[in-house]
Formats: sequence, C-alpha cells, structure tokens
Amino acid sequence: MTRRLDLLLLATGIAAFAAACLLVHPIGVTIVDEVSYYTEAFAIRHGLPLGRADSYLLSHGAVPFIGPLYPAGWPAILAPFTSLRWPWIFAVTPALHILGTGALAMVLKKRGLSPAWALLYLAQPTLLAFSRTLMAEPLAAFQTALLLLAAEIANPFLLGLVAGFAPLVKLSQILIAAPVVAVWLWRRPSSSRAEATLKAALGATLGVGGFLWFSRNAYGHWLGAGYGPTYASPMQALEWLGLGIAQLSLAWPLLTLGLLRSRAEEAAGVAAPLLYLAFYGYHYQGPSLIATLVVGARLHSSAIVLLLPGYAALISQLGKRFRNWSLVALVAAAIGAPFLIFRAVSDRRLQLEAMRNQMLESLRPDCVVGYSKSSLKLLLPLPPTNGLLGPEDVDGLDSDLRRGACVDLVDLLSEPSTDQHAPSYPDAFEGLIQAWPHRDLSPSNEIRVLWLNPR
Repeated sequence: MTRRLDLLLLATGIAAFAAACLLVHPIGVTIVDEVSYYTEAFAIRHGLPLGRADSYLLSHGAVPFIGPLYPAGWPAILAPFTSLRWPWIFAVTPALHILGTGALAMVLKKRGLSPAWALLYLAQPTLLAFSRTLMAEPLAAFQTALLLLAAEIANPFLLGLVAGFAPLVKLSQILIAAPVVAVWLWRRPSSSRAEATLKAALGATLGVGGFLWFSRNAYGHWLGAGYGPTYASPMQALEWLGLGIAQLSLAWPLLTLGLLRSRAEEAAGVAAPLLYLAFYGYHYQGPSLIATLVVGARLHSSAIVLLLPGYAALISQLGKRFRNWSLVALVAAAIGAPFLIFRAVSDRRLQLEAMRNQMLESLRPDCVVGYSKSSLKLLLPLPPTNGLLGPEDVDGLDSDLRRGACVDLVDLLSEPSTDQHAPSYPDAFEGLIQAWPHRDLSPSNEIRVLWLNPR
C-alpha cells in the first residue's frame, strides 16, 4: 500500500508540472543563449553549413546567430522540433525534466528509498525555471540523472557511454562526468577494475569521438570555444564558493548536507564544478537575491542532481513524523511551485517584450538599423520592413550615411534578465560614430544611438 501511495504522490507532482506547462505558456525566449541554441538548431534542421555566419539568418527575419559557441548536442536534439508551431518547441525541455525525474525515481527505488523523493528533482526551483527555456540545463540535469542510474545498475559500458556524451551536452558537464566515472571505477573490486575501466573507456569513446567528429566536420574545428575564462583570486574564490554553496542549497534547506549520505563518486562530482566555478570567477549578479540564487544556480544544476539521492537518504533516516511532514511539504511544493515559477518567468518575458517593442517603436521607419551583438534578444523577431545590419556591416552603414540615409544604432545592451549595469566596454560601432561629426542623440541627426536602460 505504501508503495502505491508513493507512486501516486510522484504521479501527482508530475501531473501538476504538466498542467502548469500547458496553462502557463512561455511568451518567448528571455536569454540571448536561447536565441543561439534555437538558431543553431534551425540551421542543423535545414542542413545549412554551420561554419558560415549567414547560415544563422532565419526565414522570418530574426537576427543572426552570434557564433557557434556551444556544443552541438542540444541544438541537434532541438533541431527536429524547430518545425513545430510556436510555442510548442518549449515542450521539449519539460519532457526532459519529466524523464530526469523518472530516472532519479528509479535510482532511489534501487537504493531502497521512496521514489516519491524524486519530487526533489521535479520541484527544484532552478531546474523548474530552466525547464521552460530553450537552454541546455534540462538536458545536462537529465544526463546527470542517467549517470546516477548507470552507476546504480553497475553497468560500466553504459556509464562510460553516458559520460562520453558530456562534451556534446555542455563542456562543463565534463566536470561532473569525469569525477563520477573515475571514482566509481576506483571503488570497483580490484579483480574487476581493469575490465570495468576498459568497458567504460569503450563507451566513452563513442560519445567523445562523436563530439570531435561532428565539431570538425560541421564547424571546421575540433573544439568550439567561447569566451576565455578569467580566474579569480583566492579571496574572491572563497567568497564565490560561499555563493555557490548557497545556490546549491536553494529551496531544499541544507541540501549540501546530502554529502553526508552521498557516495564517493557523487561527492567528487559535486566538488569539481563547485571549486572550478569559484576560481573561474563567475559571480552572477541578478536584479535581486532570489534571481541571483535561482538563475545563477544553473551552472550548478547538475551538481544539485548529484546531491539529491544523499539528501533523500538523510531525510529518510530522520524521525517518521518529520519524514512524513517533509514528504507532504514536498508534494505541496511540487504542485504549487511550477505555477508560481512559470508565472514569474512568463511575466519577466512580458516585460522584456514590452521593452523591446518600445524600443522598436522609437526607431525611425526610414532609417537603416544597426545592432550590437548583446542586443539580440530584444530585437527578436524584427518586423520584415526593418533593415538590420550587424557590427560586421559597418562599411555598409558608412555607405548609407554617405548616400544621405539616416542610421539608428542599437548600442550595447546588458541582458535585462541577468545584469542591470551599463556596459563598460566600447561598442562595435564606436569607430563609425567617431568618424561622423553629428554625434548628438537627437533624432534629427544622421546617427542616433539607442541604448535601452534595463532599469
């Protein structure tokens, strides 16, 4: 009877999550990374050469892709779904979220725990928030849950196979997969360790080899690299390590205490990205503390998944009354949290849409419009009547000016959803602006620079 009740509780949470997905529709993309993932997926679906910038111009006049900065695994999965009517493409990430919940439920069951504790995964705020985006975080969380399942059933080939696809999902997933696999193999009995290592290496070779082959053939290089990291000082790293621990513990109090009941490979998989990101110097500063914790924790989302089995085991060892009340509270969170979080995300997208429309309405219809790369999401999609030129087309803008046409330059924009500070580095159009005498921001002049203050 208890087993049926546990499954009923889990099914109730999943049903509430599905209902929230259907009732609270995403307005559109919020983060510029989503634009990149979507446009790359669109290009893959249409068989366009991925090494060329003009392959990322969408048919409905959307802005071009900012460059293949991300591994192709998620865009390749997303590619077939770009044919769906908007916003049905947003059904892909909720499906991955449900699959991840199911995988974790199987792990918990095999460990003798209630599968209902998989609601810890389903209702975790960061995982919930990104399950309604086109970001790669839901896929990374699902892959981490599969790593746990492969380790639980003691299948070294499957474990290596899942881990091998880490660089295709996100390069940061290597920080999760490599320690998990290495420590799991080290804990094997000495008599079977060599055989298990060989099988895991064989499985991993398929994923890593596929990543390198696809990257080389599609993009013309072996490893796509984004912006180079700047590493923090030891004192900064100590400060940001505390922020990372706070992000891990969001919503589930003292989640990091799950390490007390975690297995060695899970602890290693948590420690590696936490330490790396502290020294990497990533310090997310959102418009509020809640935004800093929820959105910033996306970099730790896979580590959150690794902590959940130990956390569930820790709660299960507490008194029966406390355990029962915890499960009741978790079910309530699984039912209510999706609606609250999806509504907040949807409202934020509405605000971004209003700011974008306000800016577009301020443009003079007879002008050529130039945009800088960080303003992409506020210009997606553009009316087909607007001419839109990027920083690489400065010569074309110069030509327009010489012909007497007016030019509106959309200056660098900080992402309103993640950063509310004015940009501190020069815009790509700075040389063009300096070359012309009329630099007043008055609409009557040949050049007008627009900067939408996100505050």
